[in-house]
Amino acid sequence: MGAAVLGLALAWMAWAAPGEKVDVKNADFATDENGDGTPDGWGFSKRKGEPTCALEAEGGPEGGPCVRIDCPADGDQGLLTQRVPVEPDTVYRFVAWTKATEGLVVTLSASSYSAESKWLDADYYLIDVRGDGHWVQRAGYYRTNAEAATINLAVWANWHSAQAGSGWFAGIEVTEVDEIPALGYAPENPPFPFNDAEKRRGFTLIRRSYLNLMPRAYRPTAEERLDRIEIAASLGEYEPAMVAVHAARDLEKLTCTVSDLAGPGGAKIGGGDVQVAVVRHMMKPSHYSRKDKWLVPAYLEPKNLQSAEADRSYQFWVTVHVPEDAAPGEYSGQATVDAGSGEQSVPVRLTVWPIRLREPEGVWFGFYDWHSVVRDVEDPTGWKYADMRAHGLTSVGYCGSSGAKLEGDLGQITVDLSESDLAADFDAYVRAGFPAPIVWLMGGEVRNYASKFGEPGSAEFESAYAEIIRKFNEQGAERGWPTIYYQPQDEVFSKPERFAVALAELRALRKAGVLTEMDGPNTNHETGPQAYALTDMLVNVYGPLFYGERVYSPDEWRDIVAGYHADGKKILYYNFDTTGYHPECMRFSNGFYIAATGNDGILNWAYTSRRNNYGETDPEGVARAITFEFPQTETEAGGPSTGYEGIREGVDDYRYWYTLKTMAAEARRQGKENAAQAAEAVLTHLFDDLDMSGLRTNMSLQGDWTRATTDESLRSAPSGEYKLGISWSKARYDEKRRLLAEAIIKLQRQ
Repeated sequence: MGAAVLGLALAWMAWAAPGEKVDVKNADFATDENGDGTPDGWGFSKRKGEPTCALEAEGGPEGGPCVRIDCPADGDQGLLTQRVPVEPDTVYRFVAWTKATEGLVVTLSASSYSAESKWLDADYYLIDVRGDGHWVQRAGYYRTNAEAATINLAVWANWHSAQAGSGWFAGIEVTEVDEIPALGYAPENPPFPFNDAEKRRGFTLIRRSYLNLMPRAYRPTAEERLDRIEIAASLGEYEPAMVAVHAARDLEKLTCTVSDLAGPGGAKIGGGDVQVAVVRHMMKPSHYSRKDKWLVPAYLEPKNLQSAEADRSYQFWVTVHVPEDAAPGEYSGQATVDAGSGEQSVPVRLTVWPIRLREPEGVWFGFYDWHSVVRDVEDPTGWKYADMRAHGLTSVGYCGSSGAKLEGDLGQITVDLSESDLAADFDAYVRAGFPAPIVWLMGGEVRNYASKFGEPGSAEFESAYAEIIRKFNEQGAERGWPTIYYQPQDEVFSKPERFAVALAELRALRKAGVLTEMDGPNTNHETGPQAYALTDMLVNVYGPLFYGERVYSPDEWRDIVAGYHADGKKILYYNFDTTGYHPECMRFSNGFYIAATGNDGILNWAYTSRRNNYGETDPEGVARAITFEFPQTETEAGGPSTGYEGIREGVDDYRYWYTLKTMAAEARRQGKENAAQAAEAVLTHLFDDLDMSGLRTNMSLQGDWTRATTDESLRSAPSGEYKLGISWSKARYDEKRRLLAEAIIKLQRQ
């Protein structure tokens, strides 16, 4: 066992001595008095398909009792549930023995309910094990809701694996403990073999892609020593590079500097065009729906100083901005890390391609956002929107009420925007130069005012609603606002009462003559089609898939998109990642994903959060808000998340693809058939090796660890590499971009 894992295990053992056990009925699945296959005290549910349940008197660990859930078909899902009394706002440790056939996933979850049986919150992945045919014992931790009276304890077979087979459970224990322990990364490699020079200066530089998550406990191999940094970018482009450090001993002061980069004919790139930031680690959950926590590389702190502990890894994030008027060619300089006790330098080579990337037309790259202040500047909204534009974003999914003062009777309603934050922000949107229309997730004030004249669905309601929107839109046109896509409510497709009201609002918006948008139509087979005719922009959760069921085949999805476009509709994605700190998945989802699937863009939740972003108010000390730009506070400088920087790289990937695509079309119109065909061949085969069938369908698609071990607390400890569930390696992104760049340059010459 590695020292880091052992240390975590000993720390857990120091505080997590078993406390009071919760009374789980028939926790060992030993009895089934009526012989129906369902263990006493538990209820069996067929969530999908025709799963079955049976007890095995001697099939469990060491020949004890267990329960088996059989899933004869890939889509079958079965679960056993039991309502268990608990204390509110209390941490519990869950332990279970599990086994499953190869590939099938077995899961234990807990959901908090009030005394009135109202659902409050849940963690659906407390224990989550992909089967290999062997019994394993695992533990998970959950803090009950402050209003909880009971939890719904559930064990699942095949919930998110779509794999025919069987899952077994035995020996469940639920015990009250003091707190949720942090997840600990288990390094795969032995301690790094520092040479004498590295020991004297106290560290070595290591080669690490910025697309990789690098926990503090990560240990490099000798082959990962950094010997050079190579960057390639087009005119005006921002390009990142990682300078990673592995410490041989405790170090008080680590700094990183990058010299000016000298180029052709005496040209140079440096000063404010080369920025160095420290990658700040924070306690975050592994997914917004999970109650766990672990120390992750969260965001870029605008400083150049950090301390280090022995046998731990640290990151400096270097961003090079190539000026628009830079001379194309090769630039060189060096990056130096200094620990006070010694320094190490490596050469930096920047290739500036003679390319000006085009901004895509009719494509949405944006964040959901609202009226907020993230920097202490004179024009905070202007700063925020300029930052988004510098990251390549083309739109905003604006959330919030109009801020309008509404008065008057039906036919004479007035809409006063003189004190509206939304109106001021929309004015700033125009000044920032966003090229795409705004998407507005509306508040409830229009709905509430229209309801004075009739219930939603009545002619009076729709007339009042449409009157307000027409007058709002007229004022927007006078102020020079772009087209607005109106979204009356958020994620209503599986909520019947809200969906019925949303349909009434969509009809009213149609009557007002404006464009409409709805999130999540791919979550419900019945309600999604009902809203289709009334919706101009459909924003699918995650991507080309039906939620909880399957990823569409490429041919099937292309036909779906063609149908949307033939009907004059836009199709976007949202919520590919819900943490902010997964740069690979954000690069993929905001770039090649859009190009490969033919959709019209993506909206990411969220630029910043209404909640505290630094974790002071969380009972576990965790920053749980989904945030891509951390705000400035009295004690924090703020900065972009690592995922936000991944978004910019994804948008650039798309711009390379879009630039070649539009240039090829121009060449064909000009009669340059051979040049057009060569460029189109690159585009045609760009995604031949891209397999997305492994993407999940029931939670955000951020990826997972390639390995997992178990620490002494029986908790799964992540290990290996964090990888998005597609066929590409991390190196493939830059290889694809270079292929596009070379084709663009060749086409320019022709």
